[in-house]
Amino acid sequence: MAHADTCPLNRGVNRVLDEDREWFEAHPEVSVRIRPVTPPEVADLLAAGAARPTGDVIVLNLAPGLRMRRFTFAGGAR
Repeated sequence: MAHADTCPLNRGVNRVLDEDREWFEAHPEVSVRIRPVTPPEVADLLAAGAARPTGDVIVLNLAPGLRMRRFTFAGGAR
């Protein structure tokens, strides 16, 4: 789903993605981050017709500047 740059949902998701990037920059030896799902991520997924994540987000740092988020359900990944 594509959002306009001015869309509040887009700005919220981009803030979360920036936080993930900053976290991995501060922890270069780590390739996996597990954190709670954020409200902007939930709203973005629901707007795209996906299921509501109820657990954590597993963020994989695949390469510099390349990350993947995996949403979990019912209990999370911790």
